[in-house]
Amino acid sequence: MKTRISIIFLLVASSIFSNAQDSSVSLSMVLKSSEEVEVVPAPLKYNKDFAFSFTFDDALLDAFDLAFRLFNGGLSSVDGITYPGLYYSDGCGNLLPFTASIAWYTANEEGDDLHNSVSTGHLTWSQAVQLYHSNWTFLNHSYDHSDKQMDIDYTWQLNQNNQAFFKRIGHYLNYVIPPGGNANYIQPAFELEALAVFTSNGAYSQSSGEPIIVDGCVTNDNPVFWRHHINSYDDTIDDLKSQVLEMFDSSGDNKHLWWNEFTHRVQYDLYGGSVRFEDFREYMEYLESIYGAKGSDRGLFANSIEVFEYLKVRDNVAIKIEQKDNLLEIELDFAECPQILRYYDVSLLLTGAEIQSIEALDVGTVCYSNENEYSLINIELPDSYFTNIKELDVDHVSNWNIYPNPADDYIILSSNSLMSGSVEILMLDFAGRQIKTQIQAHDSSSIRVNFGKHLPKSSYYLLLAYQNGKIVVNEKIYLY
Repeated sequence: MKTRISIIFLLVASSIFSNAQDSSVSLSMVLKSSEEVEVVPAPLKYNKDFAFSFTFDDALLDAFDLAFRLFNGGLSSVDGITYPGLYYSDGCGNLLPFTASIAWYTANEEGDDLHNSVSTGHLTWSQAVQLYHSNWTFLNHSYDHSDKQMDIDYTWQLNQNNQAFFKRIGHYLNYVIPPGGNANYIQPAFELEALAVFTSNGAYSQSSGEPIIVDGCVTNDNPVFWRHHINSYDDTIDDLKSQVLEMFDSSGDNKHLWWNEFTHRVQYDLYGGSVRFEDFREYMEYLESIYGAKGSDRGLFANSIEVFEYLKVRDNVAIKIEQKDNLLEIELDFAECPQILRYYDVSLLLTGAEIQSIEALDVGTVCYSNENEYSLINIELPDSYFTNIKELDVDHVSNWNIYPNPADDYIILSSNSLMSGSVEILMLDFAGRQIKTQIQAHDSSSIRVNFGKHLPKSSYYLLLAYQNGKIVVNEKIYLY
């Protein structure tokens, strides 16, 4: 299964163009014939007919304990079930798990951080890091979920939440979901340079109650997108299935759709504004069986930011091709794309000749497949490739050292000062799966972490967090 890399490699892809800038990436390929070709971006990533995005509001714990396990695979601590995961493909033979977004607010009305312990029923900061590594995304839901109070300082709410999230996760919240659909957040959001707003307030949304048709440009001029609320009080499974069938069966060719849904909780008990987990599981498994890897594979089941940023890049990337007989070179120039995106991936459609081979990129990955009418080329760059930002550089304490790195079967975490208290040590693979956890009382200047000989030789993320949720180490380590 293909995995995603979330650390920036400060390399520049090789280019044959004399005027190539740092904002460009180039690739070379051999075609099966010398026929003249055309290259254009696909309407949706991986050339899917439609995109389906889901969001969990309020950063509640069951988004991790149940929904994440259902999507990504793994053992749920709630019901003891090991889920196989839900998948679609990239059109080139690689399976990708469903992903979602979290509408994140940080504190309660008293200003107390809700994410330092699972006792609050909200995601912890370390769980947020794991979700981020697993290609989930986060949207600004205000600092303390103020939606109906008098005299709300909307700018402060958004900015305070953004700063709190960046301090812990190292990533800004460039997208906004107004709490309660309060439209007064929209103008301050764009004044703070948000790229888009998602809301269930139909008076302010594009295509209210309807899927968004993305064949034209939908990402300019401060876009406000509709998102549809589902809950088990009002929506039966049969109704949800019928709705998506009616929408998505009409997609394809010159009609590519994007549909956003959200709920609050997904638990076995029913809460207001939420979906029973049994219903949610049946609904998502149905989507996989009809439109995912187990069905027609026509759907892009990706979080709303990944979909939006693909469209943003699609509409702004400049494509230059040079062909000599059966040799083709393509340059992609991202200079007109915003420099604050997480995703700079592109799917290209090549018509006129089939591809025989493509040279590997210096950084990122490229894969292709030859279809009946076109060849699909997927170019995936490391997250935030053009932002010059190292993702997830969270509250790093400079007096921590890690050695040896690369490592064999253990590493030592060493501090210049004595730090006491219980710490949680997590190891994640590049798919964001938690493969090791260790709770240790830390009353010395060093911690030994043993891996054993069973882990594959690869790259991993190592996280160290204190009981208060503060992440003090977030490093990439290598096992050889």
